Amino acid sequence: MTLSGDQALTTAVRDADSPDWSVRAAAGRRLAASDKVDEMADVIHRLLLDAQDTAVTQETAVALLARRDSIGLRRVLLA
Repeated sequence: MTLSGDQALTTAVRDADSPDWSVRAAAGRRLAASDKVDEMADVIHRLLLDAQDTAVTQETAVALLARRDSIGLRRVLLA
């Protein structure tokens, strides 16, 4: 069973608040790969500045830069 795009984004946004760093990192990767990065900017920004674990920051940043577009680069630079 796969989630629709909106359900997957909703799940990723919820997972961004998880106490588990690996769940937050996975959420960052999913949000970074989304076509709605600008709409999720606040959540992505929070993940890029994760105060609890630098792995979340790194995974989110790498996923944004892997997009190889100005949207991903802009999100990383703004953080």
